[in-house]
Amino acid sequence: MTDRAEWRICPERAEPMQKSDPIVQLIEETGIVAIIRRAAPFDAPAIARALADGGVRALEITLNSHDALRAIAAVRALELPGLVVGAGTVRSASNARDAVAAGAQFLVAPNFDPAAAGIAHAAGMAMVPGIATPTEAVAAAAAGCRLLKFFPAAALGASYLKLIRDPLDDLKFMATGGIDQSNLADFFAAGAVAVGLGSSLVGKADTSPDEIVGRARRLVAAIAGARHG
Repeated sequence: MTDRAEWRICPERAEPMQKSDPIVQLIEETGIVAIIRRAAPFDAPAIARALADGGVRALEITLNSHDALRAIAAVRALELPGLVVGAGTVRSASNARDAVAAGAQFLVAPNFDPAAAGIAHAAGMAMVPGIATPTEAVAAAAAGCRLLKFFPAAALGASYLKLIRDPLDDLKFMATGGIDQSNLADFFAAGAVAVGLGSSLVGKADTSPDEIVGRARRLVAAIAGARHG
């Protein structure tokens, strides 16, 4: 019998899902997703170029950012080598449809919504849902989600992640929420395969692209050190 985690769940039907996803593999290999959340207008292409120059390979633009869908489309149009752009804060099926239409290459959420996951999988892309309990983690994995967003990571703590991974050691977690250079090593030690970094990486509205490049390089090096000693 095929394991439930081998199947996509979507509103119309269930169908086999690939055992691996190239973007999930990219995130796991690099260990980092940059998160842009901006309430005011921002230059998404300039930030994306700075992140790529700093060694970041996965960028998430949250849907509650200013003109987020246009920003996602603008970054996709750059076709920066090695950089993938996803949509964050994809809380519903409607959000998922909009993000897919805008050209997002993966979806991230603070919650687990089966319908949103189904839309992502039907489009052939990864959904990284937010989970905070073992029950949520198992449900998301059973719906075919290959990477789970452990959120809010800093509030829950690295020790909590380690404890839930003891019985769930076959699942992959990305720690997100309050992560910076001071605590990221703790989450990798607890078993996270990646971290999501927002303001500690992309800064605020007045953070220059040059500063983002520097932050990216430092954080990429810190992650390499945390993972490989």
